[in-house]
Amino acid sequence: YANSGYFYMYGHYYAALVIEKLPSKERAKLWPRLEHEIIKLQEKDGSLWDYDMHHYDRPYAVSFAIMALKRSLDDHEAQAMMHKDAEE
Repeated sequence: YANSGYFYMYGHYYAALVIEKLPSKERAKLWPRLEHEIIKLQEKDGSLWDYDMHHYDRPYAVSFAIMALKRSLDDHEAQAMMHKDAEE
């Protein structure tokens, strides 16, 4: 555990990579859960981190969080565009 400060946020990023590979219905169920798990770690200053022993991990924790959330947002946007095109 002493060296695992970044594993938690990396795991969420890895989960985002895996979710991207799933069928649309599965992604729609899992993205909100992943988003919640990431956003609940946000501090008042906007940073995200999960390792109380050090403050130097904030930059990469924020980076992993942003990369995961970006994938989620991109998928939400793509799904919205597909629904919009289907309605037209």
